[in-house]
Amino acid sequence: MYLSTLDELKKYVSNTEVKPKEELMILVGENSADKVEELINFLNGGGIHFFGGIYSRVLYENKSYPQGFIVQKYEPIYSSIVIPGLMRFKVDNSELENTTAIILIDGLSDKMKELTDTVFNKVGSNVKYIGGGAGYYDLKHRPCIFNNMGLHIDALHICIIKSKVELAV
Repeated sequence: MYLSTLDELKKYVSNTEVKPKEELMILVGENSADKVEELINFLNGGGIHFFGGIYSRVLYENKSYPQGFIVQKYEPIYSSIVIPGLMRFKVDNSELENTTAIILIDGLSDKMKELTDTVFNKVGSNVKYIGGGAGYYDLKHRPCIFNNMGLHIDALHICIIKSKVELAV
């Protein structure tokens, strides 16, 4: 769902049941990046688990927007921030059948190879991967990945969900 303002997002979240095992994925257009700290405080205040990234533009249906928020609810098998060389992953391989790993990564990080290697060394080819690099249009490197713990730079967020994804172009 696309929401153009933080107030719309707050209203949507307030009217949506988010169970303890569920998380919200929130993609933010860079013109709304100044609202991310307030968003984090709001969601933490409500006890809601979440992760997301800031992007130069967000895509919804057939339009792209430099501002606003895209929100999607998931019930992950595993969800965590990853930094180079550090990923606590204790999921049995049998649980990874028919799963998809959603990857949000700092697209301007010079540690991208280390981040993706860390994930692949733990998770391997047992999942389908989708995702993309977060960051700003001006290509200035600054924090662009976030979760309940705050904004992160040189990081990746992985969320593994039970869903078999088929990609086509």
